[in-house]
Amino acid sequence: MDQQAAGQHPERRLSDAEAEKAAGAYPLATSVLQNSNDLVAAVDSELRFVALNAPFRREFELIFGIPVQSGQRLGDILAHLTNDRERAAALCRRALAGESFRVVEDFGDDKLLRKSYELAFTPIFDTYHQPVYAALVIRDLTMSRGTERRFGALLETAPDATIIMRSDGTIDLANAHAERMFGYGRHKMLGLPVERLIPERFRARHIAQRHQFALRPGNRPMGSGRTDLLGIRADGSEFPVEISLNSLDVDGEPMVVAAIRDMTVRQRAEDQLRMLSAELERRVAERTAELEHAHKTFKTTFEQASVGIAHVGLDGKWIQVNQNLCDLVGYAKDEMAFLTFQDITHPDDLDADLKLMFQLLAGEISTYAMDKRYVRKNGEIVWINLNVSLVRDGRGAPEYFISIVKDIGDRKLAEAELQKNKDDLELAVSATGVGIFDFYPQTGEVNWSAEVKRQYGLALDAHIDYRTVLSGIHPDDRALVEAALQQAMQDPAHSCFEVEHRIIRFDDKLERWLQVRGQFLFDGGRPWRCIGTSLDVTEKNRRKRRCGKASAISG
Repeated sequence: MDQQAAGQHPERRLSDAEAEKAAGAYPLATSVLQNSNDLVAAVDSELRFVALNAPFRREFELIFGIPVQSGQRLGDILAHLTNDRERAAALCRRALAGESFRVVEDFGDDKLLRKSYELAFTPIFDTYHQPVYAALVIRDLTMSRGTERRFGALLETAPDATIIMRSDGTIDLANAHAERMFGYGRHKMLGLPVERLIPERFRARHIAQRHQFALRPGNRPMGSGRTDLLGIRADGSEFPVEISLNSLDVDGEPMVVAAIRDMTVRQRAEDQLRMLSAELERRVAERTAELEHAHKTFKTTFEQASVGIAHVGLDGKWIQVNQNLCDLVGYAKDEMAFLTFQDITHPDDLDADLKLMFQLLAGEISTYAMDKRYVRKNGEIVWINLNVSLVRDGRGAPEYFISIVKDIGDRKLAEAELQKNKDDLELAVSATGVGIFDFYPQTGEVNWSAEVKRQYGLALDAHIDYRTVLSGIHPDDRALVEAALQQAMQDPAHSCFEVEHRIIRFDDKLERWLQVRGQFLFDGGRPWRCIGTSLDVTEKNRRKRRCGKASAISG
């Protein structure tokens, strides 16, 4: 305390008699002081003792051989304890400045008896709230410090960073793990307020929370509290922590044990997991949207297709059908669910359909197509073109069929009409002895009318191809016929040809003369079809030869 303050509150040295007289004025306070096990004293602004109890006198004289009396300077006494007079004076000045604090010191000679003491300094204020005295309480911690050392050794084995703090938040013990976690040197955390380990922006709130815990002490296991807590290292860097709290009673004094875990690695892993989860959710959402779009597109295509579409089970049951197919066969969708394709297939077409289906299941063919008949609900017959493919699962096992069904009733009517016209034409042409042929040079396919087959001596159901044509032509005339065909195939402007040649009939091996006329049709500069007629001119040629011979004789 400065001189101005001393002038406002003059003080003088008190004798022992004056101290005893002052004590008599406060018998209750004197009784408490004298019967306390702690060493209690009071000093004035000049750091002289103005009051001290018997344990204080006795302890100093027993341990250090120093008689302590009122009027002695505190610094002289504490210098024996701390071996640092300046430190002793600094402690007193802090108290006289109005600060309450505690320190723990080990005093004595290691070769003799060494004891541990806690020094608690508390200012005493006047009615103007000015510090005029400093109360000093010295507590012998020798026994508890021994226990503390043993407890500290046990604390070092704890798997978590652990600190023990007093009810006022002062750190009393900290294991090496905690010191490393918060970046403090050995024992440098002791005496610090626990709020030093918390970012400054959270300290006021933490003090209130600590007071609430003190009012309702208990155990709070790891993970049961908040998960957004932050610690701050000595270098100012912050890191996430998880804390468990346990209340502890030490010689009647409430303490709090805090186990602390650095959550940096786990939080980084959790953050990464959240990122991966978010990315997965994003991809799932995108994939779901794609699937929904694909499903919508498929459903639209399925329902609005101009042909019948169905998914058919391996047993023939209709799994899914579109409206076009239902309209074609005259059944509603719910009725189709109780039917199989066998139920509505014309009996004469069923065996051929099943044969192809079994080949598809056996893997002998990849798809098949056929014209067949369905029997509609009202009994009518409808011609359809069926295209079937097989869907297999991931292991390659057959799962279901996809059937595309097209109504070809109009085509079948047109084909029937065309066939009738063709038959009528062939009948009319046959009466004139003219045969009709079709030839497709790119595939070698040949179609002969009945008259042409008769000319060659073939049965009406005989199979015809280009090799059949060549083999029937007289060997001496084959080059002539092929030359005429090749010339007509070269130039679309001269695509017509006419040639007379001999044939050797297949049945009776007789030689006959044919007059063949035809024309090639072109597509993109390439001949794709040849149509023509064939007329047997054997008798005509014979008459010519006879006439020629007669003219030669008469001449």
